[in-house]
Amino acid sequence: MSIEAYDWSEAYKRALAKRVRLNSALLTNKYWYLPVLDDRDEFVQVGSGDVSSDLCGKWMGVTVCDNIAGHAGKAVDGVDATGKYVVRHRHLFCKNPLCCKCFARGFAVRRARSGTARLEEGERRGLGEILHLTVSPAVEDRALSEAELREKCGRALLARGVYGFGMLFHGRRIDRERNGLVWSPHYHVLGFLRSGYERCRSCENRVCEGHGNEGKCSGFEARTRQEYLNDGMIVKVHEERKTVFGSLFYLFNHATVKLSFRKRFHCITWWGACSNKQYRSVPLKAEVSCCLCGEAMEKKVYIGKCPLVKDVGDSNYRAVFVFEPFDEFGEPNFLDVGEMGVGREHGCGYG
Repeated sequence: MSIEAYDWSEAYKRALAKRVRLNSALLTNKYWYLPVLDDRDEFVQVGSGDVSSDLCGKWMGVTVCDNIAGHAGKAVDGVDATGKYVVRHRHLFCKNPLCCKCFARGFAVRRARSGTARLEEGERRGLGEILHLTVSPAVEDRALSEAELREKCGRALLARGVYGFGMLFHGRRIDRERNGLVWSPHYHVLGFLRSGYERCRSCENRVCEGHGNEGKCSGFEARTRQEYLNDGMIVKVHEERKTVFGSLFYLFNHATVKLSFRKRFHCITWWGACSNKQYRSVPLKAEVSCCLCGEAMEKKVYIGKCPLVKDVGDSNYRAVFVFEPFDEFGEPNFLDVGEMGVGREHGCGYG
């Protein structure tokens, strides 16, 4: 998608072009490059700022999965992995949600990992199935402050039987006619529903489709329709998730944050049975595993002659890719970090 395809101000084009030079991946998601069309200047989209420092995105080496047998007949980004290693770049990424280079791989990954640990601890405690919901306030409530809106939406979830959850703020939606982001505050929710959702998911009777269904059904869909008459909140349960981490990562990488100099703004807050008063989750340890075979990837030093694309801002950059184990002369392209003199002899950066 070219920047010139949109009738934007020259100032915005220049600012976007600067960010794209630092991270070309910004053009792959509309939430990352469309202009904001409202006047809520205190609320900004993640990734909309400049880089935090010169260290942002610095290349630190690679991890490699050498389980060639487990890669046979599989592919990474459409490239056949048969007979090849799977390689993943390692970088330094800051925690700043506004950094255009680090917000997805730094901020979003860290927060998704933390949220996953808390929700999985809830599962271990018997809270039930982790569900993905959204809560959208009535139009007349959109003028409320974010703190008031969060409180009102949280109470609406509790009233519907969502008794342990994290609420993640998204302040804008895409206006396709105007090619921009407009103010439309809502919350994405991952949490636990009392009595679960399986009853509604498999329901064929549809007795809750109309309002005023007291006594006909006590399932979530019946409850939320009845509560809508009281608070005007639209609460929707989404399709079953593939992974908790994947859901949270996707939600964090296009969230909205508030610029505040007085106190830290929390993108996600924990309620009910998942609140900080109930338990503290054990941090989820980062494990680098192969996307094809699931084996643990190991740090290695690249000594091959073919240059690797290491800059995350390059349009040809791929975080994970496949690579030949040996070069055309039969020499290995990768060596273990522990092999004597490798780092000094070849000038390879790893840490």
